[in-house]
Amino acid sequence: MIVILVSVALESLSAAFYAPTFHLDGAFQTASVLFRISNGELPGRDFFPYLGVGPNVLVYSIFAISGGDLAASVFSAKFITMASGLASLAVLCQLIVMPGRFVYSIVGAVLLFCLIKLARENVAYFEYLNFLFDPGNSLRPVRSFIPYLACGIYMISIAYLKEATARAIIMSLLLALVLTWSNDYALTTALLLVCVYFIDLIVERSRHPVITVLFTVTSAILIYMAAMMIITAGHLSDLLRYNFVSVANDQWWYYMSHSGAPRVYGIGDLVLVANAMGYATLVVWLGTVLGAFLVRTPESRLMAFVGTCLAAGGIAASLGGFPQGGYFAALKCWATAVVVLLGVSLFVRQARKVKLHRVSLLVVGRRVALASAILASATVFYLAFQSHNRALASMHGNGRVEPPRDCRRLVGLSYAAMGSLNRPGIAGGLLA
Repeated sequence: MIVILVSVALESLSAAFYAPTFHLDGAFQTASVLFRISNGELPGRDFFPYLGVGPNVLVYSIFAISGGDLAASVFSAKFITMASGLASLAVLCQLIVMPGRFVYSIVGAVLLFCLIKLARENVAYFEYLNFLFDPGNSLRPVRSFIPYLACGIYMISIAYLKEATARAIIMSLLLALVLTWSNDYALTTALLLVCVYFIDLIVERSRHPVITVLFTVTSAILIYMAAMMIITAGHLSDLLRYNFVSVANDQWWYYMSHSGAPRVYGIGDLVLVANAMGYATLVVWLGTVLGAFLVRTPESRLMAFVGTCLAAGGIAASLGGFPQGGYFAALKCWATAVVVLLGVSLFVRQARKVKLHRVSLLVVGRRVALASAILASATVFYLAFQSHNRALASMHGNGRVEPPRDCRRLVGLSYAAMGSLNRPGIAGGLLA
């Protein structure tokens, strides 16, 4: 796991060496918010981050410790995107392949992460999984991470918190966190998470489930409002007004290029959404929802929860506008990973029944998977290191850069190169 995170950091550093020059969205949009926060400005009072407070704070946590300049903004966005992608795969492995086995889920996620990294250029099926590695425009991978994060925290609360009051408190805090995320995924994820929680209370025959849910939701709203009033210095209403009213009326520049295209205004227009989503993806999503009703396990409900959150986020972005495939990139990535992991899960179930010299084939498979994860991690690390060296070489001319003898020299060279790019005072002034 550590090797993979170092590889992610190296690849992110390599991306940070190349200053972005495109003037719309992408890196400059991300950098603008980060520079504003770094300069002491507050969302809602001084600026309006339409991507949501949560994703920007998450990226800022890495930005602040990695230099605080333009290169650091590229590095932090790339690092958080890839790290959240790895965490998303771990959540899916936990739900589908190894429920209740957190260590094996991490090993499976590392192995799948490395497989995607090594095969995505040559295997067409992995095309949609590229979503996990590139921040793209508007930090979509980070915005769509909230269903996985909510699912992971919820799974841990189920596994380790048996006291109803403790779980209600964690749920209140989790819902408050979800509400700080982006417009497209925050409300849909919060609503669906409440539904899953209510269903679980009924299945567990908890006392007074309706009262418990009402208490949890009310507490979450109060916690959210209190936290956001502090973050925005009392300008929460201005931030909400901008997110849900003002910005929706000021996007003529975006819709101008779609003049004449059909929009989604009613139920009959949902076929446009299905076309943008892709019918194979639609089948996988509806299949998991049907499976949740048939299997009736916490894992099946949570897998359907993640898929429905991602689908609802894409649909929410399409209502009143023009459905695009990009709105459903997170859902397509999820569906692709689900199909792969369902195949692995089928193999695991069959392997439990097979004995090789009195040893379960499943035990042999676990050992092979662990060895493969180690080998794949080493390969990915080597490729990331080579990419990092090429980036360093491009910064220092065409000469070959020898590999540093220790990690401290590597980090020193990396940040020396990063420091040659725009400083916060200059870039912050241009992007403010």
